[in-house]
Amino acid sequence: MPTDYDLVILGGTAEGRTAALTAAGYGARVALVEPSDLFAQRQQERFLLQGLQQLGESSQRQAVSAYFGQSGGPAADLTWEALWEWSAIAAQTQSAARSPAVMSASGVDVVLEKYQRLSRRLVVTTAHRRLSTRAILIAAGTMPVALEALFRLRALPETVKIVGGSPQAILWAEAFCRLGTRVTLVAEQFMPGMDSDIRRLVRSQLIASGVVLSQLDRHQTPPDCTLVLEPAPAAIVLPSFVYGRPRVRSLKVNRQLQTAHPRVFACGPILGGVMDAAIAEYEAKVAVRNALFVPNCRVDYGAIAQGHHRFASAGLTQSQAEQRYGGATQIWTASSANSADLSQLDPRPLYCKLVCDNQRLLGIHLLGSGANELIYPLASLIGESVSALTDANRFPFSPQTAQNLAGLVRSAASQSQQSRWQIGHWRRDWAENWFNWRRSR
Repeated sequence: MPTDYDLVILGGTAEGRTAALTAAGYGARVALVEPSDLFAQRQQERFLLQGLQQLGESSQRQAVSAYFGQSGGPAADLTWEALWEWSAIAAQTQSAARSPAVMSASGVDVVLEKYQRLSRRLVVTTAHRRLSTRAILIAAGTMPVALEALFRLRALPETVKIVGGSPQAILWAEAFCRLGTRVTLVAEQFMPGMDSDIRRLVRSQLIASGVVLSQLDRHQTPPDCTLVLEPAPAAIVLPSFVYGRPRVRSLKVNRQLQTAHPRVFACGPILGGVMDAAIAEYEAKVAVRNALFVPNCRVDYGAIAQGHHRFASAGLTQSQAEQRYGGATQIWTASSANSADLSQLDPRPLYCKLVCDNQRLLGIHLLGSGANELIYPLASLIGESVSALTDANRFPFSPQTAQNLAGLVRSAASQSQQSRWQIGHWRRDWAENWFNWRRSR
């Protein structure tokens, strides 16, 4: 049966547009179906958080200047309308490379309409279009609920309740707290999937900064704003044949990102609610390749870097490595009080953990300023010898904001090298026997 397209993407997310451009780059005929305002809303939400973080850091620097007697004083009251307008402008200008006009010029048929129906024969129906295709990629994400609550605000809220324990929820809590808002974080699971030591340190730093943590909502007075940042339902309603078994409403995929229907693929937060841009775009590229060609490319999350402002990770956590390699797992850590940092009155500590097996780097976990920038060059060294972290030629990139953290990485890596010559190690025993034999000659 002839079809109109090689791939139709049900999008509305950044990974959906990435998938469309990737498919067009292969020379495929691709269509992107998404509501006209959904992508812009999600981008504006991202830049609104970025703006809050930047203003919070600016407020900290002004407080430091006032502490040392310099002019500037405390930050002025935040004009919420101006921040909202800035986030809308930033979303339009910074996302211009993935605008509908650019995508159309790249060969993507952009359909700015809501998806209505998907048939088992892979025919997508909208209000004015009917598109038949060889394969479907579901990249619709989850419901954008945070921006709806923020849209009703007229000023910076005095109290905020954030529901969720994801890294995004932590970042929103920190951003509001730095600007003087009283924040209550309600989370049943705190930073799931992250290393246990990183979770413990981030949790203690949140409490020290004034964020109230609670597993149950005991907040008596209704807050000015409530942000729900936990896994939410899919942004679209999918047919039952995509889920496979009846009464199963969570979307499951295999290692090739195929759903119950072999020609329907999925990627992004819709697979489990984890809203990480790096993972979503990686899944999108794997899914596009499998959908257009032979589906033999499997996802491997081992070396994907996850950067979340102050905390980042790549590879296996300590518990995952111990489950896989048992007692052979080696852990090397380094930390610093970061007391020389004058960007804030109460500098936060830096922390680095390396997870290794027989001197092979399995995972790296960072906490501190510049962690999200530093983790990406380090992720390429997963699977290699940990000594690569101490080699300046193998580790040339170090952003200015992460100089102190980069020093901790090298310090932790040097500990692994020194341990090979500690008393009791076979190298130390062999060397001592060699020296004893040579002195006796």
